[in-house]
Amino acid sequence: MAVQFTDDPTFVVVQEEVLFSMADYLPSNGTPMYDVSPDDQRFVMLRIDDRRTTTSELILVENWFEELRARMGN
Repeated sequence: MAVQFTDDPTFVVVQEEVLFSMADYLPSNGTPMYDVSPDDQRFVMLRIDDRRTTTSELILVENWFEELRARMGN
């Protein structure tokens, strides 16, 4: 979720927006299945993929916007 809020005089949520569905992500069972970078600019989550039954794969994309710009020719 992303929210717009006001904190004058008290904290009040003004608008909520769902960023993505959590349906494909592993339930936590009390253990965090995500992590946030120390600078609060990135996060990682574990997603369920029923197509893969015997192998695991981790895809890490760094500098996503820069790579997209390069591929688009900008």
